[in-house]
Amino acid sequence: MELADLLGVVLFGSVLILPIWATGRLFRSVLRRRRRLLDSLAERGDVHTFDMPLTIGIILFGAGAVFAGIALVPGLIWLTDGDTDARRVFLVSWPVFGVFALAGRLAARPGLRIWISEPAGVTVRRVGVSHRDRGSRHDRHVAHETIVSFHERRSPTGAVEIRSTETRLVAPMQLSGFDELLSALRRAAPRAPYTSWRDGRRDHPTPGHPDEENRTSFSISATGTRVTIGVLAALLVTLLVWPWFLVTGESPTRDSFIFVGIGLLLWAMIAGLVAAESFPRHQPSVLELRPQTLAWRTLRGGRHERDLREVVTVTIETDIIYVRGFPGYRHPLRITFVDGPPLELNDARARQMRASTRRIADTVRRHVHDLTRRHAADRARADALAVEAARARADATIGGDARAVDLLRRAVAVHPHPVRLTRLRHIGDLHRRLGEHDRAVSLYRAHLDYRPDDARAWEGLAASFTALNRADLAGEATETAERILLRTGPGDGVNE
Repeated sequence: MELADLLGVVLFGSVLILPIWATGRLFRSVLRRRRRLLDSLAERGDVHTFDMPLTIGIILFGAGAVFAGIALVPGLIWLTDGDTDARRVFLVSWPVFGVFALAGRLAARPGLRIWISEPAGVTVRRVGVSHRDRGSRHDRHVAHETIVSFHERRSPTGAVEIRSTETRLVAPMQLSGFDELLSALRRAAPRAPYTSWRDGRRDHPTPGHPDEENRTSFSISATGTRVTIGVLAALLVTLLVWPWFLVTGESPTRDSFIFVGIGLLLWAMIAGLVAAESFPRHQPSVLELRPQTLAWRTLRGGRHERDLREVVTVTIETDIIYVRGFPGYRHPLRITFVDGPPLELNDARARQMRASTRRIADTVRRHVHDLTRRHAADRARADALAVEAARARADATIGGDARAVDLLRRAVAVHPHPVRLTRLRHIGDLHRRLGEHDRAVSLYRAHLDYRPDDARAWEGLAASFTALNRADLAGEATETAERILLRTGPGDGVNE
């Protein structure tokens, strides 16, 4: 009897462990073939992928495999004893495995598309789970000259539809290097309008100008704020009142107080989460683009205003947030000034403003870099600051670098001429040398908006991310730099 029990435990352990082991082997095999395929495609251009759906799909398939393994136990009982109940359980279990397998395949589908940003266009290659190179017959290509518009689609994680005269491609915002991909496409098709599904939901559209580009202010919806506060207030009243009418028993008063206390604790947790998401302390609730200034107001703070000649960079600084080990991309907007803390605005607040961080960044950057808002004296002052910065850099000391970086930042802010903007990498290098890696990241990002093929800027960005303990972002930046160097050689796309 003990031997039979031992055999039963071994059998049951095997049907649990073997599917998990096989799924792990499958996962590692897929990742190896995927890496080889990506390396081969990198010869054509920058490669962008969405790995999380593939991981989720394999996990779902593995869960189904575990269920199928457990179903083998009644199958063996049926074969040995002819038990009809065991046969029924065995046969019913396989459709459940099929559901898991189908769900895994559907979940993995977005991860089975590889985006390649090529010199003449963008290509999407569809691959199977095996990731074997099946040639270009599964490719969809959009040439740069055929792009007619970009449109943000309504999606839980965000997506941009690239429309051409021949076809449409939908790029999820969770793609690795999505910012660089979209920036490259928009530079290649500068006249293609950028629209959004939110355009038709604006409360007060600019008369005669329905496009988002004409907005001069962004503000959160007052109705949405009132609804959020009203829901929280109604929930609080409900949690305070219901125990006094519904609680019964030997000590209803005591039990009602207990339930009220539990309800208050629950409400405090919910209100804290809602406040962190909907009412962030330092993020603007109103952002206004005035003729010579940038003004904003926060829900729990005062009004702020900065002169346009104090704005250094307006960048989208991609971040990666991990939820239960799965990476998710965020695209916060960061506006830096010649002094003081930067102004930050995340994806959630941008959605509350019926826009996205990218659209707000485009509008603010266009407003700030409009040289018609500058005077001849501004250009002369910026040139004088640049000359003084060159003298400070000749000092070759930390104090000289600190003074030089301050002067160069002010020169860019006073007169953001395109030639001066393409030299933002040098300011980023100075920040990195001074150990100011947060500022260096903003400068490198701003430079890459104009020079996306500058491998040295990508290497500097990777070094700053490494210093900030962001190995994930540093790895992506390093891979981008390596692809550029392999494609162009060490002497191209580097020197100013």
